[in-house]
Amino acid sequence: MSVIQLLVMQPEKHPTHSQISEAARAESIPYQPENANLSSHTGFLPVLIGERKTGFEYYFAPVEDGQLPTEATQFGSWQMVARTGGDMAEMLASLLFFRTAAKLSGAAYVYPDDGTIIAPSGVDGFLSDQINQIGKFLK
Repeated sequence: MSVIQLLVMQPEKHPTHSQISEAARAESIPYQPENANLSSHTGFLPVLIGERKTGFEYYFAPVEDGQLPTEATQFGSWQMVARTGGDMAEMLASLLFFRTAAKLSGAAYVYPDDGTIIAPSGVDGFLSDQINQIGKFLK
């Protein structure tokens, strides 16, 4: 089973790898994404969390007409996409990355499987809660 998560933002607010990397070092759970051009990268994005090597599928693309409800697209016309498998470390990496990227870009969080849309003002708290829940299952 794969899980798709999105950050919806305006393209000019898309954070760079160096911005995310710098902010990631100061996160409550420090991590480091592998160097990549996050505007054009597609595919697996390796992430190091402590000594754990993990990562997730990543890409950045425009939101197609009708792809998302207007409640989501009011926050932007582009989407940062993360797809993870059943591995909890992958999910943790994507949530950490998205929390940092949302702080830097003012993005909204979307979980399309159940219609969850979190406005930019609530993303940090929502993703922090998700990170704390997943952290309980990782050793």
